Order: sequence, then structure tokens, then C-alpha cells
Amino acid sequence: MTKKLLMAALLALFTLLATGLCMGDETVAIIMNGKPVVTDTPGQIINGRTMVPIRVISEALGAKVEWDSQNRTVVINTESQQKLLKLNGEQTTWPYWYENGVLYMEKRNTVQLVREFYNHPNYQPAYIDSLKTFNLNNRSEDIEPTKKGDYTLLPLNTLKKAGMINYDWDAAKGNLVFKTIGK
Repeated sequence: MTKKLLMAALLALFTLLATGLCMGDETVAIIMNGKPVVTDTPGQIINGRTMVPIRVISEALGAKVEWDSQNRTVVINTESQQKLLKLNGEQTTWPYWYENGVLYMEKRNTVQLVREFYNHPNYQPAYIDSLKTFNLNNRSEDIEPTKKGDYTLLPLNTLKKAGMINYDWDAAKGNLVFKTIGK
């Protein structure tokens, strides 16, 4: 009888310990940008570390998540995540790319932006459509477009170098501030 009681006590203790390890020290809520993130598995603190489901967090940040069962690997791709440009502090719906110190915008948005912002009688922004640009002194500058997925991107520094546009760029805020040409 004592052996059975001891075995039952050990089994109960083992069950409690295993449940504690599986459940973690405590569950935690996940809040992203001020909104609760609903998950099928809650975040947990296990042995002093916060553990959260990677798929839910990655997808909430705009990344694509895939499970490679053959290699037992989680593959996270942030290429699809688009940052949206702020223009003079106002949020736009235009994606932008800032890589290696160069600001890129989609070609059609760049053309639209330049046409709207610089309304000068001697200015011919249509040249951007042919991937050759001219400044106000008729000096030409070749534009090297870059492909990113389905987008054709133009480097704004080339337009600035040609004297077509002038701007300040705040990469941390994703904010483009246009300035008058010549200043």
C-alpha cells in the first residue's frame, strides 16, 4: 500500500511539474501598436524569457511566414512589407525603399510627385517617362531604374543631382520634404 501511495504521489508531482513547464511561468498579453493581438497560443514567460508565437508576430508586422517541414525551418520574408512615404509630414499611400543611402520611389509615383510639386513653365517632367531627365538648364542625366518585384523604382538622388528636384530626407521617419529648387 505504501508503494502505491508513493507512486501516486510521485505521479501527481510529475504531472504538476510537467504542466508547469508546458504552461510556462505565466501567460502574457501581446499588444501591437496599441491593439491586442489575438493568438491561438498565448505569449508565455518560461524560465524568465518571454515566448510568443512567431507566425502571429511576423504576420502582424506584414511579413510572410512559411513552415518548411522538410528542413524543420520557419521562413520569414519581409520583402512584401512596404513602407509608406510621408510627404512633408503627411502620410501617403506610396511605397518607398531606402537602401544603401539611396531613396527609391516607384516610377509612376515619382513622375506624379514631380509633376504636382514643380509647376514650372520651362520644366518638362515627361522626360522622366523615357528614363532620361532634364533640369531647367537642359542638362541631361540618365536615370538607372531598379526592379523590385513588380515595381520599377527610380533613385531620387539622381533627380536631385540633375537639378530637377530638391528635398530633405528623414529615413527614420520615412518623411520626404520637398524644397524649392536652388535652395
